[in-house]
Amino acid sequence: MFKKMIRSFLIIVLLTFTIGTFFGCSNSSHKKDAENFIKTVYSPEETDVFDESNFQVLGEGVPEDKNSENKLEKYLQDKFKPLMTQDGYNRFSGQNPLIWLGIAKNQDGMEIKMSNIELTEVKPEKSSDEFEYYDYKFNLGYLKDGKKLDEQEITGQLRLTEDGLVDDVKQGVLIEVPSY
Repeated sequence: MFKKMIRSFLIIVLLTFTIGTFFGCSNSSHKKDAENFIKTVYSPEETDVFDESNFQVLGEGVPEDKNSENKLEKYLQDKFKPLMTQDGYNRFSGQNPLIWLGIAKNQDGMEIKMSNIELTEVKPEKSSDEFEYYDYKFNLGYLKDGKKLDEQEITGQLRLTEDGLVDDVKQGVLIEVPSY
């Protein structure tokens, strides 16, 4: 009888652990999706898309009667569309911090460093809400020739779908790229 009780107890503990791990992993994968998106947005890569000679504001310089895209639109689509819903991408591509950071990154010797990334899941106001919300906060440092020019705290909120796609981005402060 004692062995049956121990066996039952172990089965219950094992089931509880398995269910907890399953639900815990599914939630943390969305947090990783959110963190990956933030790192992608705020850490622009080296590219000529942001060179002043090639820079065009979205929609500018593109003939209305053609479906052609400028280099910036193509870059944004390739880099961010897979991480976002269509509605989220449409909102994001019209107003995003990547443009300013990309221009700063391509200035001679300018480096952009992210640090102290914090993500906090925010419970939705309505229980029927199918989205997950995350508040984010991190420091964005600007360096020139290895010397720190400035640092800024960036805050905002992400809304993710059940599939981990970003549906909305709200940045809390304007990015201020230092001049040197």
